[in-house]
Amino acid sequence: ACSYYGVTSISFPEKLEKIGYGAFCGCTDLENVHLPNGLVRIQCETFGNCKHLKTLIIPDSVESIESTAFRGCIALEYIKLPRGIERIREGTFRQCEQLKVVEIPYGVREIKSHAFFGCDSLRSIYIPSSVTKIAGDAFNYEGFNGYFLTIYGSKGSYAEQYAKDNGYKYRVE
Repeated sequence: ACSYYGVTSISFPEKLEKIGYGAFCGCTDLENVHLPNGLVRIQCETFGNCKHLKTLIIPDSVESIESTAFRGCIALEYIKLPRGIERIREGTFRQCEQLKVVEIPYGVREIKSHAFFGCDSLRSIYIPSSVTKIAGDAFNYEGFNGYFLTIYGSKGSYAEQYAKDNGYKYRVE
């Protein structure tokens, strides 16, 4: 449970390298977070169930975002991922129901199980050609008919094959 009731905005010192496990989990009033440029690691459940957090820009210094770090941030609409990460881990954005825009940078290689599960407002996502592995249930359960989601990417990319194999619309970007 969050011990920062009523806190709506947080800024961190520039020298901070890691935000610990569950540090702000359940801070339901939190709306704005300014992450410092020196941040390297965001641990599991760090911002889980921060129900009013809407926008998050993660600095490029971040190399690791652990599983379920933003699970249940139901108001989160926009996320820009850093260039330093190689994988989007299990359940990272699970049940971010209002998530509409995700910027995945070139360099990400893998999208793991349930990474975007329950992101019901996500209608399109660009997956760079660096991605060579996507779990069958990354966007919803396996066998889900991805009628509402359109995946954008490069012709002949892994993302194109994934979309075809899993029933998602695909557009060459």
